[in-house]
Amino acid sequence: VQDFEEINIERPQMVAKLLVNLEQGMQKGLINNQSSGVAACARQIISLAGLAADSSYNNRVRKI
Repeated sequence: VQDFEEINIERPQMVAKLLVNLEQGMQKGLINNQSSGVAACARQIISLAGLAADSSYNNRVRKI
């Protein structure tokens, strides 16, 4: 596998390609009734999009 720097791919391009591949994985999972595959792809898309819940936020103690 070529290093990303060696093939001159920028981060936004890499993320875009990953999203396309994950979306295709979700589509194939839906067609083939593979709910775990769909869920795995969805988790990765959520993570890449920065929409994942911040667990440290939920564990903070509230000061009143």
